[in-house]
Amino acid sequence: SSNEPLLNHLLSNVDSLGDEEKKVFGTDLPFLFKALSVAKALSIQAHPNKKHAEELFATRPDLYKDPNHKPEMVTAWLGPFEALCGFRPVADIKFFLQEIDELAAVVGKSACEALVKAESDSGEMQALRECFSALMNTSEESIASALKQFEQRIPSLSAEKKDALQCDLFTRIATDFPGDVGCWSVYFMNYVVLQEGESMFLGPNVPHAYIFG
Repeated sequence: SSNEPLLNHLLSNVDSLGDEEKKVFGTDLPFLFKALSVAKALSIQAHPNKKHAEELFATRPDLYKDPNHKPEMVTAWLGPFEALCGFRPVADIKFFLQEIDELAAVVGKSACEALVKAESDSGEMQALRECFSALMNTSEESIASALKQFEQRIPSLSAEKKDALQCDLFTRIATDFPGDVGCWSVYFMNYVVLQEGESMFLGPNVPHAYIFG
């Protein structure tokens, strides 16, 4: 049947699978194919590694439906595809925190100072985690207020400053999701544009969000 799930078809037609694949995966389907049409930004996600996935499936099968990890490969197929993927270089994040007072305010003075003063790579990563955690745990009211203040200030910025602060990208996301803390993720995560035919791999625990394409 054309409506039969692929996994069901494979279970009843084991010869459809190659011998090498069956040695590794058995008769299970080792991947999920998705065709995405992203009109506006999707939520920020990060997928667990194999061990964590098994633990989640064992303890919370209502939320995590199988014991497999979920690495992803996204390919731009019908034109450019925009995404946020992984954390930016710490130097870039420091720049944004220093240039955008509203962002620094919701992250908090102590977390910002810890990131600026960090001297080692491990110290920077720990401080970055604290900054991002502080941002995500800030009250909705404070986030919405800071976003509104920054949005109102953007028109007064010079063209060079708007470009440096990626205001076009920020405004697009803030327009679709007014008051949402995820709008600030633009300044923590890498902005990637895949051209048609280009791909990007997302390993375990890599935060990502698909924006458009």
